[in-house]
Amino acid sequence: MTVRQIVRYPVKGLPAISLDEVSLSAGEQLPGDRRFAFWRGEDPPVGGRSPHQRRFNFRQVADDNALAALRATSSAPAQMTIISPDGSTISVDLETETGRAALSQWVGQYLGLGPLPFLESVGGQGFTDIGDKTLSLINLNSVRDLSAKAGQEIEPSRMRGNLYVEMPAWSELEMVGQDLRIGDVVFEIDSRIKRCVATEVNYTTGQRDHPTPQTLMKNFGHADCGIYVRVKTSGTLKVGDAVA
Repeated sequence: MTVRQIVRYPVKGLPAISLDEVSLSAGEQLPGDRRFAFWRGEDPPVGGRSPHQRRFNFRQVADDNALAALRATSSAPAQMTIISPDGSTISVDLETETGRAALSQWVGQYLGLGPLPFLESVGGQGFTDIGDKTLSLINLNSVRDLSAKAGQEIEPSRMRGNLYVEMPAWSELEMVGQDLRIGDVVFEIDSRIKRCVATEVNYTTGQRDHPTPQTLMKNFGHADCGIYVRVKTSGTLKVGDAVA
């Protein structure tokens, strides 16, 4: 049982950045994960900073499907180069007001909108789907089994996890409340992840192509895929670390 990928999403709804290793602190989330987000409504929080809020307040793949087709690279936690399907790119430093404004303009134009209100999270709690400092863990073997049931590939990227691991298929769902050691980091398994319509979106085309939550319900009697884990013992996590 092994860690195959570690992922950070600097901006909620935008592409993943793969990491070779990351230092994790007890009680904290993956550093820089979903630190930024684009506000959906017309009345964004004053000052450009906000505590955690529900996901439907933000631009994200469930509603803005075309975001799934973007790709990105990064040389630092707040520096990103984003590539659209037509090959156009933008490189920004999100630590700067200029960089945030440029990305707001670029993504808004990509979605056929005007500049998008851009927010930074506060208190070390990123704009994750739950208001808790957890990481999401996805079992690649569970996703492979789901793909077999679906009759088509369900890309693991649809799950937008932080940690992609290989374990016996679906075994992770039975471990809620237990501890899990990966390398020298100990996690407490918090809860299952119930899947929404965001997992219906194909990450190549940026369009919905399969009713993933319905396939889960039909075959397993639930819509869960993946688990939320909380860092219990600090340490450095690396791709290739053993899961025990």
